[in-house]
Parts: sequence; C-alpha cells; structure tokens
Amino acid sequence: MVTEGMDVVDRIVSTPTDYNDRPRNEQRIKAVTAETFGVEYPEPVKF
Repeated sequence: MVTEGMDVVDRIVSTPTDYNDRPRNEQRIKAVTAETFGVEYPEPVKF
C-alpha cells in the first residue's frame, strides 16, 4: 500500500515502455521502509 509519494507512483506508471511492457529507461527504487509496529527483529543472517 502506498501511503506517501503518489506523485512518484504516477511518474513510474507514465514511463514509456517497449513492446514487452518493460520501461525504456531503467527504473530503480531509492529507498524502502517497513512499519514494524514496535516489534524488534534481529539482523538477517548473511550467507
């Protein structure tokens, strides 16, 4: 669910695509946050 940044979502959706419906220009996520509602989680195990 998007709670902020709908302007960014709209910009991504309006990006021109090719015949495979892939963006013509590379799209990258700059940051992601997740609400944990106060629950502390340990660091993930790195392999």
